[in-house]
Amino acid sequence: MPGINCYISKARLESKPSFAKDFLARQSEYYVNLHATECMLDEHVYLVTNSSASYKVAEMRFGDWIVFLETQQPTVPEKELGLLFRRIAIKELDTTAIRDWWSELPAILPDCFFLLAIHLTRKTVLFTNDELARLPVYIVDQGHSLFIGRDIGLAKASCPSVRLNPLYLALYQVFCYVPGRGTYFDEIDTLPGASIGAFNWERGQLILVGKPELRFPEPDPSGSQRRRLAELATRFETVIRGYKLHGNNVLALSGGFDSRVIAAAMTRRGVAYEAATYRDAARSADDDSRIADQIVSILKCPHQTFILNRESEQNYKRLFHVKAGLNYLGMAFFLEFLDVLSQNYPEPMVLITGDGGDKVLPSQLPEIRLPDGSAWLDYLYAHQAYFSPQVAAETFGIRKRALDDYLLELASSYPAKSFTYKYKQFLLAERAGRWLFEGEDRNRAHFASVTPFYDMEFYRLALRIPDQWKQGNAFYSLFLRRIAPEISRIRLANSRVIPGYLSSGIYRSLLEILRMVRHFRTKPQAKPPGIPAFPMQDWMIGKIGSGCQDSGSMRNMFNCSRINDPSFLKGLDITQLRIMLTLGSVINEAMWD
Repeated sequence: MPGINCYISKARLESKPSFAKDFLARQSEYYVNLHATECMLDEHVYLVTNSSASYKVAEMRFGDWIVFLETQQPTVPEKELGLLFRRIAIKELDTTAIRDWWSELPAILPDCFFLLAIHLTRKTVLFTNDELARLPVYIVDQGHSLFIGRDIGLAKASCPSVRLNPLYLALYQVFCYVPGRGTYFDEIDTLPGASIGAFNWERGQLILVGKPELRFPEPDPSGSQRRRLAELATRFETVIRGYKLHGNNVLALSGGFDSRVIAAAMTRRGVAYEAATYRDAARSADDDSRIADQIVSILKCPHQTFILNRESEQNYKRLFHVKAGLNYLGMAFFLEFLDVLSQNYPEPMVLITGDGGDKVLPSQLPEIRLPDGSAWLDYLYAHQAYFSPQVAAETFGIRKRALDDYLLELASSYPAKSFTYKYKQFLLAERAGRWLFEGEDRNRAHFASVTPFYDMEFYRLALRIPDQWKQGNAFYSLFLRRIAPEISRIRLANSRVIPGYLSSGIYRSLLEILRMVRHFRTKPQAKPPGIPAFPMQDWMIGKIGSGCQDSGSMRNMFNCSRINDPSFLKGLDITQLRIMLTLGSVINEAMWD
């Protein structure tokens, strides 16, 4: 992936690490747009940065500090940043010192995703990330060495023997990501939001502290709805105006809420952009394409629709090697969309998405009060799980209680007092964090990828809106009408809902009645026996089965009697089967050789 990767060894390095040579030799096959730059900063410090025409790593020096930055800021205030580094250069780097240093950093670099600074004389590496952990930053602390960086492939390669944890694999089977954890491995994790770390390679000492609670601003009921709406809209348009400084803006336009409000704001604020929509071979995006056509006909913006080929084994393989299974393999089809964008738009290109709009503007509270941990678990499994926890536990030979205990301990780390609000914080930290940010990072293997909904100031303002105002997308409806009244009456794709009407309680009540009637009247249409229920079903079943037969590690990790049972795999829906393919690939990478 693009960005900064640093390997620091307590022992002297005779040359560039062999693990990096081997990895970078294979990288060009999968990272078609990235260019790697390597250097030995010291006989103990090896650094490699990956960049593209639209995604650059900034480098600067302040005295003896060598500083590397991944940031969306078009300019960096070097004078203020230099003063900050000069102050910390004379201090002992203990927990208090690095916390004090970090407290001043956001005012200087509000859009800094990842910073790494090296002081060769003091034999120290200092690093930090943003409050939301927008970029996955992987860390491997082996005592005698530290890897800190942006590429999961390099992180794995830096560790001679990584151990898959059956509990983490089972959690992935349930949720399609590992809650509270960056990877499946015992040795590799990701930095939580607002982490600050310092590593002294002479002593082999790592200090790591953070403030992950900063990603959970408390709702604030003060002020009128009109004033709060105006405040939020003003910040959104400020972020959008900043896109004028980009190279070539390409908006991924669908038929939902999120991308249409971005399109309208960019049009209103005179930001140059082109809209791009895809239609996949499964035809699941056909209605999105129809709605996108209606949106651009009103906004009068340049627009192309791309017809994608059917998903292929090659793209499954590419996605696995790019993200090592941390991005669900069901997204392999999206690589072709990224490919056609690269082919049709000039560099430096910035992809703008609506990621996060559906997470920060609607209410994420559960529909019922959750009085205790047991109710929280039941609701979480009922509304967020792709597999039952019992099935996942049996697949990996662990007790279901292990899953429950892990999740309850994770819930205890959230700052909310009630389990009702802990459910909301789970969604914000895990589904809207780990799941979404790994997907956004996948895009960056092609070009820069941004979304206005995760601008930190907009995010804070949005989460401070009372949940009562957000119920049923009522507040989002008002937001859309303020930003884009001309397209608020175009229905949402794959729906009859008019988003501009959702602020009306009567309209929302009528929709709920219609939903209930449709639920009781609709009957699923079964496929005739012997015909695959979805494309590549038989291929995926065969791939998983052959991997289980060929790999001792799969036989040891999986309950292969279940995996090899055709009736079990054939009974899975397409998402569940792709989850099993992802897990099989993680356990037995040789499946893709």
